Amino acid sequence: MLIETYRRIRHSLVAFVPKFAPSLEAAGQFPPIVGTGFVVHESGLIATNQHVIEAMTQLNKPDGFAEIPAMAMFFILTEKGMVNVTFDIVGYAVIKTFGPQQVYYGPEKPDLAFVQLNVTGLLPVKLRPHGAMYEEGEAIATAGFPMGTDHLRVPGWIHQLSPTLQTGTLSAVHPFPCATPHGFTINVMAQGGASGSPIFNVQTGEVLGALYAGVFDLIQEEDGKQRRAPTNYTYGVASHYIINALPQLLTNEMCKRAAEDSKPIQQVFEEQQGLNMFTREKLRVPLPW
Repeated sequence: MLIETYRRIRHSLVAFVPKFAPSLEAAGQFPPIVGTGFVVHESGLIATNQHVIEAMTQLNKPDGFAEIPAMAMFFILTEKGMVNVTFDIVGYAVIKTFGPQQVYYGPEKPDLAFVQLNVTGLLPVKLRPHGAMYEEGEAIATAGFPMGTDHLRVPGWIHQLSPTLQTGTLSAVHPFPCATPHGFTINVMAQGGASGSPIFNVQTGEVLGALYAGVFDLIQEEDGKQRRAPTNYTYGVASHYIINALPQLLTNEMCKRAAEDSKPIQQVFEEQQGLNMFTREKLRVPLPW
């Protein structure tokens, strides 16, 4: 069942990478992955974490460049192999003010943000409906880019061209099992690059929320110093925050203008496909959805 679920989810994932390389040498290499995101609307809207956005704004960029210096990279598995295609980030939105209307035990505001890409016709995930229960014991999975590009090139070269899938259990609901939790815990180790990954039900593919932080333990070294060690506990921010934000985002002028001015991914996919080195014909590989 998870194999079928993941076949659909994987095409909704993006890796955020720098738009500009810091050197000519770096320009010829696979770009470093800053974080993960997932499609929440076919118009080009991607959900991720605010701290991922903050990291992207600090990337290398030319003097005077006012836009976010990052791109979203899709890993599209076709009948002829993996195809990587990137899209520019037109704008982004973060939660500036947050005022829960009831007793609240969560952080000052959810670690959630959105980016708008210059493409439409994307494959959105299915979000857990507002009011649906979150209870411990649910079998979950998460997919993204833990360790960023380092994980894709462990042997010293790029040997993996796809996200990484992990499975686990919904271990705790914050503050307790309910329909509108501020977050939850899963028993999966999180590492840099996985931030913004969707956490989803293994059978239905329904996204419970976005991965945003790992829990670290303090280890005492022999020299008396302490170091942080990752654990198999990771936090997610619940999907109802995404659902509540979508109506406002979809009526935002920047998002509407970007959707109107952007090409469908089907058209972009056909235009950007490489040539057969012998026949000089385009590969003509169709999108898998």
